Amino acid sequence: MSDFTTVMNEMREYHKSALGQARPQAFVPSTAKLQTYLGAAAKAAKGAKGEGLAKLKLLAQSLAQDESATIKNGIVGALEGYRKAGNGPAAVDAFKKTLEQQRDAAKSEASRDLDKLYDEAIALGEKEPGIQGAVAYQMGCISDFFSALFERISEFLTQAWESISTWLSEAWANIQAFFTNLWAWIASWFD
Repeated sequence: MSDFTTVMNEMREYHKSALGQARPQAFVPSTAKLQTYLGAAAKAAKGAKGEGLAKLKLLAQSLAQDESATIKNGIVGALEGYRKAGNGPAAVDAFKKTLEQQRDAAKSEASRDLDKLYDEAIALGEKEPGIQGAVAYQMGCISDFFSALFERISEFLTQAWESISTWLSEAWANIQAFFTNLWAWIASWFD
């Protein structure tokens, strides 16, 4: 396995395990050899651009949009289930449980998306060794983006179940506004 692939797989595991957790420090490869490799690759690729890097960025954007749409549909479905079940305690508990499941699903989806992206990034870097540093840098940025995306969704869901009665009365408007803003944020991140 090449140093590039080893570093990328370490980055993948670091960023996947950090979803939903505060990260006190930046990613650092596990060995001095890999740290030296990553530093040299980053310097060599400064300013690198190319079709492969652009495709990687577009894939990240598409996966993020799909993830947020899936979560939105799950929240809307939970709200519809709540409305059909009535306002009783059992309906509230079921709604809260569904929101917690949506949070877990968002984390799982972000993890799967990172796997897809890292697989693509490794293939790109192995195919074009001259841009490996740029690929690693871009994947660090994309990984941070997916962490921030998960945090935004998680915070939204937490707010929803912490203030369930007020939130439910305004739920549809809140869902629409949140995801409209989230999609705009996703689009602006990739501009």
